[in-house]
Amino acid sequence: FDDDNLLDLANIDPTIRDRSIHDMGKVVEMASRLGELLGQSKVPIVVNVGGQTTGGFSSPELSKQLYDNVGKSLKKISTPAVDLLIQTMPPYPWHFGGQSFHNLFVDADETLDFCQKWDFGICFDLSHSAMAGAWMERNVIEWIEVLGPWIRHMHLSDSAGVDGEGLQIGEGEMDFEKLA
Repeated sequence: FDDDNLLDLANIDPTIRDRSIHDMGKVVEMASRLGELLGQSKVPIVVNVGGQTTGGFSSPELSKQLYDNVGKSLKKISTPAVDLLIQTMPPYPWHFGGQSFHNLFVDADETLDFCQKWDFGICFDLSHSAMAGAWMERNVIEWIEVLGPWIRHMHLSDSAGVDGEGLQIGEGEMDFEKLA
């Protein structure tokens, strides 16, 4: 976004959250117009909603507040013309060349709780979720089983460990035959 603004619909600072709501609102408006031109009644938009920190992971109490901020922010910008799909995230994402810590949509159970509470679907990023699974010592297949009813789009790529993201299929650690 303008001035390299990193979208953060979860942030506890209302100024940052409001800027992100404004920026994401422009995306929703543009997608709605494109949907009209293309004759689509509902346009999917994959959203990395934010919730990252640089000094370590947030506390569970703060994460609950961040999830609520995301839900409230998305409700403000959601329209019948778009399907906002929250992207599952890795534990150690890279933003603008620096590695940070992601606090939201990294855990399958927390993601499920959010989806059930706020009624938003997800973009299941296989590479991101497999890295989170490696970090939590859980198999990514469990995540698909837990989140299956909420998955409306998938990003498919391989991964290795907790931060080997976006590898070509077959070059990472995932068993794609088992996944299929």
